[in-house]
Amino acid sequence: MLTLREWLLQNHVYLDQRLSINSNPSLHLVANSSIHSKETGGSTILDLACTASTDTLFSLVASIPKSLVLSHRTSALSRLIPDSPSPLKHLASTIQLSIHVLYELQLGDRSRWRGYFDHCPKETVDIGLLWEEEGNARNWVRGTQLEREMLRRGVTRVSDIFHCSRPVF
Repeated sequence: MLTLREWLLQNHVYLDQRLSINSNPSLHLVANSSIHSKETGGSTILDLACTASTDTLFSLVASIPKSLVLSHRTSALSRLIPDSPSPLKHLASTIQLSIHVLYELQLGDRSRWRGYFDHCPKETVDIGLLWEEEGNARNWVRGTQLEREMLRRGVTRVSDIFHCSRPVF
């Protein structure tokens, strides 16, 4: 199995050498550099270039070709579905993407994204939109742009930010 870095480089992704990619991590970096232990079977990417100096403040740390972004346009399934009208068009975009991801997963070794999937978490991952337990949600957003937006809007519960009538960003 390729490391995630090897797979990314093989697929023409530019990665700054200061990016540290830790496969099968037991530590996840959370906002404000506090580290929490959590086994997920995935990978953690740490930006070691993040410093206050002006020479690295605006430096490019990664460049990913659009063709490598798994979507309804790049999935192998897209070649099997007619462009117009697409039988998936009536579905929400998140459901469409889920169908394409599931298709790629079932392709196994024949999927272009197999090397990426090998490094994705094997367990359930928290999705902010579905958070119900406010305590864990607060820990996940501490020190992030989402927390700053909550403060700006006067929102106190993390789950409320996902159910507001205006876009978050």
